[in-house]
Amino acid sequence: MARKRSRKSKKQGTSRGQDGRVWTNSHRLELLAFLNWCVQQDKGPDFYTTVTDHLKQTTKKNFAKVEIQKKLWDEWRKRGTCPKFAHLYTLGTAGLGPLGVEDQRELELISLRLEREPRPTGQESQTQCFSQSEELEDNLRQDEFPAADNADVVAGDVSELFAPPSADLEPNDVGTIFVSEPPPIPSIEAKLRIELLNAKGRELTLMNKVSELERERDDRDQNERVGPIDPSAARRVISRLQNRVKAYQSLDDDFELLESGRFAFMGSSLRSECQGLYEDINLSISSSMCNLSSKYDLPEQRSDFSPLSHSWAKRILGGDMSALLTHAHEATVPENKLIAALLTAGIFNLIFESDFPEMLSIDSPFFIEYRRLVSISAGRHKAHKIELAAINSVFTNKEVKNKMINDKAKCLSSIILQTLDFFIPSNSHGMSERPYDSHSDAEKLAVTALEDDSLSQALRIKVQLGLSDKRIKYFFFKPGTLFDGAIMECDISQIRVPANGRLKLCVFPVLFSVPDGDENQEDQGSRFGGHDGGMTEAMVSDLELLVLVAKARVLF
Repeated sequence: MARKRSRKSKKQGTSRGQDGRVWTNSHRLELLAFLNWCVQQDKGPDFYTTVTDHLKQTTKKNFAKVEIQKKLWDEWRKRGTCPKFAHLYTLGTAGLGPLGVEDQRELELISLRLEREPRPTGQESQTQCFSQSEELEDNLRQDEFPAADNADVVAGDVSELFAPPSADLEPNDVGTIFVSEPPPIPSIEAKLRIELLNAKGRELTLMNKVSELERERDDRDQNERVGPIDPSAARRVISRLQNRVKAYQSLDDDFELLESGRFAFMGSSLRSECQGLYEDINLSISSSMCNLSSKYDLPEQRSDFSPLSHSWAKRILGGDMSALLTHAHEATVPENKLIAALLTAGIFNLIFESDFPEMLSIDSPFFIEYRRLVSISAGRHKAHKIELAAINSVFTNKEVKNKMINDKAKCLSSIILQTLDFFIPSNSHGMSERPYDSHSDAEKLAVTALEDDSLSQALRIKVQLGLSDKRIKYFFFKPGTLFDGAIMECDISQIRVPANGRLKLCVFPVLFSVPDGDENQEDQGSRFGGHDGGMTEAMVSDLELLVLVAKARVLF
């Protein structure tokens, strides 16, 4: 009997602390957020002297030091990326793998609350911090926690396909939506385009409505299974009120994150996302397009380059496609790098400079008047925040988001392959229009890599840019420019900068953000999404005035 009681006691201790204390997910995130706050305030040595009081105040539970230490140990054992557990007290959650989307969102909200709470200030030296970390590590050895393996964690629109809106456009009245001026097209085609765009808007609205009705049905079915204890009318009222409370709380959280500047790229950054896009283009897509042909030579000159190819070449070289091809032959630029540069220019033109989804640019008299009235009643700033929250709400529905991204990726894939058909053998021309089953293995690889990797990734970045107040500019350095390590990096295929230091090709542009307080910053709320034409190309004269976001990748 004694042996049974011993086993029972041990089992209970694995899930509960002393006095029956249980770590909920909210308690866990509160602990991690406070650890981050201590690291940021350089209070690592004081962590265990303050965390118990903090958790008691926020969770209403008295967690002991050993319970807190054990919880952090479990987090490091499961998701740790730093070599030693003690390093958590100097790194915070940077020493752990990424959290889920909802957990990351809640962690950001808790961190924001901690930053705003008044706390006693104090400075501790870095030497004391490392000393305390070593002491904590020694304590863990004495407690005989099991050794853990190091976890290897890999951190991981659409548009009118014409030129972006002119920068010469002046802002109209409050609430006006600016739409890029399209080139002349036949009246019948113009009407069909408008009808198609409106149909897509109705489809999106209906999909969201269906999802909302399905959630209400599931809630009703779940409530009905409870039994006939409460009247059905009361259950419906309770369910409706609960949904309303959740909606208010979600909107309040969105506004709080918007004000803190943490709404876009939660758990990531524009720099890391663009780094992943650059690697996809240069390691996967460009090579798969080269593999469509047995020859690995640059294409010959021709007279029927498409207008889009000339537009992309102008961004890279400053001239047309014929001039870019001549330069590539003379400078011996590899075929896959020329394809990568053109693909990148195409993505910036077709995705980052344009609206995604396209319905954001619908010129509806009702919608314009609705926005004007919201701006009058709540103010332009609040109206702009509501629009950003609306975009986020639409894309919270994963089914809707994935469908919109997949449909647009297929459309853009067809346009890009047709524009760059001079790199593709004649027997593979029009492969994007043929059934997927009729493709060769090389064609399937090229189409899949282009749609599922590069274009889908770029569209997801575009969605995040739509939720940011930052205005981003990009710039392709022209061939012959002298290397500048402050804003340039070598291409992934090269190790070092050669002696002459002059680049052959810019395969991925440098990214800048427009600093706060820019004289045009106040106009950003005049258009849905907060970006006048999306990401725009920078001028050489403006580069010194902008804030660096990500370095360019250049080939020598």
